[in-house]
Amino acid sequence: LPAGSTIKEAVHNKMAVIHIDGNQFTKIRQRTRPETAGKHRLTTFAQKLRKQQQEKFLRPMIGWLTEQKETEREKGRVTRIINDHDLLEDKDQNVEALRFETLLWGGDEMVFVMPSWIALWWAQMFFDQWAKDWTMPVDGEGATETLTHAMGIIICDRRTPLRQARAMAEALCNAAKGGRATDALQIEVFESVDPPDSAAGLEGYRNLRYTAHKEEEASHFTLTPPDLQTLPTLIKTLEDEETGLPKSQVYRHLHSLRDRNELFHTKTIESVFEP
Repeated sequence: LPAGSTIKEAVHNKMAVIHIDGNQFTKIRQRTRPETAGKHRLTTFAQKLRKQQQEKFLRPMIGWLTEQKETEREKGRVTRIINDHDLLEDKDQNVEALRFETLLWGGDEMVFVMPSWIALWWAQMFFDQWAKDWTMPVDGEGATETLTHAMGIIICDRRTPLRQARAMAEALCNAAKGGRATDALQIEVFESVDPPDSAAGLEGYRNLRYTAHKEEEASHFTLTPPDLQTLPTLIKTLEDEETGLPKSQVYRHLHSLRDRNELFHTKTIESVFEP
């Protein structure tokens, strides 16, 4: 990051891996109505999905990232200078590159890597703008099915093996699905510990950190797009000198709730922040 950056030190050297998967796309694919006689429904589904991914998501998303780098406040947040080899002129040169990598693209699933400090911002844009109102024609005259997505976000040290981070992001995405057909996401932040070594380790990690939680309480880890909008306000409330608490006190209260197996009881959590 450039000198004088306003990004908090806690997220320096942290990356975010985001796994996105369409909800019930297999079922919708089987019901897709072919556009013309003789055209297979799977071909229609793939073409219409690809068009929406490219026109409603990819192009505006790249444009959004590019616009951010033009503002002084975001300088260094979304771009970095890298050394690249110009094949036409056969020489090395420094170029400005977006801090964004695509690991998997197209079809039902997509995987991206980006700096931790833009992850929630990016996720909110995905649900509120880029992936909003995607539809697919299905059986029935003029009928359409709304396409929704589940998302898993892991924030961890940039040196974490991608295999490990991708497995955890996929596990979070699958947990966010929960059999529902609505936009939803789950997030885990590994600030000072390494992520579990496999997707199967998510449940064990959560049982250890939050005490064995019941299956019906799994939804407490899931956020919806409206939750994502209110999250920054909640974080500011926690950090505010008048309304918040020092991090050590928050941890102590939450550990106490965990030990009493009351961590997922909303009323009990609210008591942590009572005067």
